[in-house]
Amino acid sequence: MTGDGCGVIIPDLSGYTAPVLCEGGTVTVTYGITDLCSSAGITRTFTLSGDAIPPAITNTPPSTIVAPCGTPFDLLPWQLPEWTDNCGTVTVISDVTDPAATAPLPATYTRTWAVTDACGNPASFTQTIQVPKCEEEYCTVTQFTLGSSTASFCDGTSSYDLMESLLQEHGPLVVGLPANNRSFTVPVAGGAQCIIDRFPSWNNAFVLTGNYSCGNFGDLLQPDGRFNNTLLVEAITMQFNLWLTPALGDLLLENSAFYIRSASGCGGEDDYPLDDSTYYEIHPSVYNYLGPDPTVQDLLDLANLALGTPVIPGPNAPTKAQIKYALKYINEAFENCGFIYFVPPLSNKIELAKTGTIIDNEPFGVHNAGDQVSYQFAVSNIGNLTFSSVYINDPMIAVNGGPIINLAPGATDNTTFSGVYTITQEDIDAGSLTNTATVIGLAGVNAYYDTDDDVQTFTRAPSIGLVKSGTFVDNFPMGIYNAGDQITYTFDITNTGNVTLTDIVLSDPLANLSGNAIALLSPGMTNSSAYTAVYTLTETDIAAGSFTNTAFVTGFFGTTPVTASAEDTQSWSQPPMIEVCTLTEEAYSDQYGDFCNGQTIYDLIESLMYPDDPLLLGLPANNRTFSVPVDGGAQCIIDILPGEGFANKLTGNWSCGNFGYLLNNDGKLYNTLLSQMIALELNMRLSPGLADVVLTSPEFYTRASSACGGGTSNGSYPLDDSLHFVIPYSVYLYLGINPTIQDVYDLANSALGGVAPPPNLGPTLSDIRDAVQVINQAFEDCRFIFFIPKPKSSLVLPLGKELPVGIELKVAPNPFRSFTEVSFSVDKATRVQAQLYDMQGNLVKNLFEGNMEAGQERTEVYNVSRNESFAVLICVIRTPTAIRVQRIIRAH
Repeated sequence: MTGDGCGVIIPDLSGYTAPVLCEGGTVTVTYGITDLCSSAGITRTFTLSGDAIPPAITNTPPSTIVAPCGTPFDLLPWQLPEWTDNCGTVTVISDVTDPAATAPLPATYTRTWAVTDACGNPASFTQTIQVPKCEEEYCTVTQFTLGSSTASFCDGTSSYDLMESLLQEHGPLVVGLPANNRSFTVPVAGGAQCIIDRFPSWNNAFVLTGNYSCGNFGDLLQPDGRFNNTLLVEAITMQFNLWLTPALGDLLLENSAFYIRSASGCGGEDDYPLDDSTYYEIHPSVYNYLGPDPTVQDLLDLANLALGTPVIPGPNAPTKAQIKYALKYINEAFENCGFIYFVPPLSNKIELAKTGTIIDNEPFGVHNAGDQVSYQFAVSNIGNLTFSSVYINDPMIAVNGGPIINLAPGATDNTTFSGVYTITQEDIDAGSLTNTATVIGLAGVNAYYDTDDDVQTFTRAPSIGLVKSGTFVDNFPMGIYNAGDQITYTFDITNTGNVTLTDIVLSDPLANLSGNAIALLSPGMTNSSAYTAVYTLTETDIAAGSFTNTAFVTGFFGTTPVTASAEDTQSWSQPPMIEVCTLTEEAYSDQYGDFCNGQTIYDLIESLMYPDDPLLLGLPANNRTFSVPVDGGAQCIIDILPGEGFANKLTGNWSCGNFGYLLNNDGKLYNTLLSQMIALELNMRLSPGLADVVLTSPEFYTRASSACGGGTSNGSYPLDDSLHFVIPYSVYLYLGINPTIQDVYDLANSALGGVAPPPNLGPTLSDIRDAVQVINQAFEDCRFIFFIPKPKSSLVLPLGKELPVGIELKVAPNPFRSFTEVSFSVDKATRVQAQLYDMQGNLVKNLFEGNMEAGQERTEVYNVSRNESFAVLICVIRTPTAIRVQRIIRAH
């Protein structure tokens, strides 16, 4: 900014466009300034500079170069970079930093080019050349030379003179094993001529001929002086070559394959390999027999062993022909002098990657036998050979796909091969599965291989399950739940895990256990036969109404225990709360005895017969009755019934009642059924509900009431005492399903009136008497009754000591009018007879008689004929060990 007293006009440069700054990198701008007072002005100049883009390479040479082995420094093959700049063709400033002079081989040389453009922007490029060391140079005598007296070595020495000098320096040449008397000696004197005489002048000498007296052939020659043994020729040649070039004996055979390049000179220090190349390969059987890191001397020693021994020792010994060609390749390879280069081994030039994936089959969510492993195989050619046939060997599975016909170097195939393995229980138990596959690829006559493992691990979950099942065994007395009945137990022991369990033991502390340990249980398997158990019920169990028993099982996976428990509960329904009041037999004959409510027995009996309700028993129609009048009836009963509790005989003043035909002429009747019926009649009058009590089982027990007939609605409840009673089976079965106490009364009344059940088909008079007596004695003033229920279908009358056959019997309809169907079955194979009787014991119809199988059901139809007038039939099902009886009522 410039100013004066008049001010200034600032120049406007907004329209100025600066040129691109390439050439020289600067530009000058000149402008004038004039004040406001005159035209005088001044001139100013400023310089602009720019360009931050460095030069760039246009040809991009390699950053690393590998030169031929032994390349001298002045012949290093540098590849020069070419540069350009962003402003077009420019003159760049270049600076080259060279490496030091010749370095020991192998050597690495580095050169850096540094450039700067006109604006000072730098750039550089570095290149490295690697010069490897050449292999060692070896010189040998060729067989062409050994077989010709005029031929000469590469340095001009004749073959004859060369052999002479080597024999003079080292002494006689011996091959084979002198200790075995199998050797060949080339003497010092005349040895060169001996070789020339015996070696032909061509490459393969098959026959030794000529004057053979110059050397000791031992057993190596035939009687005619000829020896068809080219191994001997190669061994002699090899020994001369090791004398000529001692370092050759120490040459380490890095691989069986190698190639030779001719030398530029005859063993000189400055010799280098020419570009020619000849490939050789020692037979693998020879190479492998020599062991690790063999040398050429080891090869010659093997040849001498083969010459001096009839049989080469070892199971994998090479043949003599293979040994001969191994020596031949070394002898011929160098052709006077040459460089050797070993080919890296090609044994691991194919690669296999094996990948497994588990397929979860049923049961899902757990590793188990039957699951599968799906395998995929990726085969890669990581060598420099093309494989013409590639296949996979996997001993554990069938491999699908292949072979691969062509697999080029660098190629990978991951789709051709696959396979599936089904997991076994042994795999799960082991916890893992290792599967190894091998890939084999063929290149020419050689095979190359690689292996890979896939490892799958499994979650092992040992577990055991137990199911305990109880079955009720009804022991005598049959048809009721009672102490002495038993529960038999079976046990289902299941391997609920995924591994094999061993040494499985069951315990059941309460029951009597039988059985032995399970040695082995596979997953999913159930053993139901190893253990059983029996428990005998006690009175406490019966009173409790149920019984629960727990068992325990323990198994092992290895040393790891697994346990489970299971319980079984057997129950019987709690009896109904029914309260009944009766007179005790001890008080019947005592007019001063008191009932539980404080009333005297005399007054109580009187009230039961008041005002006009005489007691009548028996059947008036049969003129077989016993009548107790209202007036004086109480005293009559007291006189008739003894007071000891069990009325065995009717005595005393019998004129108080009408005995009809129930008494003998002397007024005595030894008839306790009558006395029990008098008591039952009074008891049914005292407790009208007693007649309707349904006998759901022949077996029951009673408990004393907390009040005298108060009933549960008034707070009465049973006490803890317990009396056990059983109605005779014959009575219970004869009355049919769920009879009432009224049914018992009616049966007894019919018996008193002369209508007793048919002989051998129903209860006896004493059984009927006992049934009535059980009812009279059971309640003792007032008590609650509790039935012990059991299926009526299991109730049978046992006929012998043998376990009775269970009989199922069903009659429907019952009552019936014109017909009814009788269905029956047995739980064991047996002979069965099904018959119908009338009340007098006469056979009405034989329904069936024959053999039946266990569980087999038969149904027989009975049709009533017009001339049949009976009201009750008795159905009887018999087997050799049991009988089942049921009443059938005909409705008119």
